[in-house]
Amino acid sequence: MSELDEQIASADGKVAQLVSEVPGAKENLLDAAVQFCAEWIDHMAKQTVASQPQQTKALGHEALSQLKAEINALKEALPAKVRVAFDESKTLPSLDDIQSADNPASLGWRIMATSAYGNRKLPGGVDAAVRLVIGELGPLLMARGFDQGSDRWGSGTPRWRYNLDASDGLCAACNQFTEVWIALGQASKSARHIRERRESDEAIDIWDEAW
Repeated sequence: MSELDEQIASADGKVAQLVSEVPGAKENLLDAAVQFCAEWIDHMAKQTVASQPQQTKALGHEALSQLKAEINALKEALPAKVRVAFDESKTLPSLDDIQSADNPASLGWRIMATSAYGNRKLPGGVDAAVRLVIGELGPLLMARGFDQGSDRWGSGTPRWRYNLDASDGLCAACNQFTEVWIALGQASKSARHIRERRESDEAIDIWDEAW
């Protein structure tokens, strides 16, 4: 085996290792998104009823208990809803498109600097998917008379439009997936370049051997 063949075998082994890590990093990110959404929904529901006490008191225990039951049902459905939102918005790059990792900036994956409000921003695709999922709280609240005249749930398909501060866990999961994906892209690119070098060397050998 030539030196280049050994390098290719090593590079291919690295690619295979990283490919095997992608599904786990994806699942960790989905789990972190589910946990973030559940905690955010609980917090926002409680904040809403506390900030609009007249409407809360007007509803009474029975209506509030029904609202709580609907919110709990929404939280129980979060694992499926988060997965659908991520898949439909193509939040995560596909293993079929490893070449896209050659240019990480094009994925918009790096955690951005804090916003003007001091909130930690999520990568674009994750931010969009999370806002869509937590936006489902809006219709439940508005159906009970909360947030009348507010635009924070958007128009059309409900989604959270205001500031969103990512949790430590969700940021860490985003960073983990980003690191694995970028490393995979770099390893794939390296393996491709070594193969191209071998092809070039073989072409030169044929040339030199020709009469």
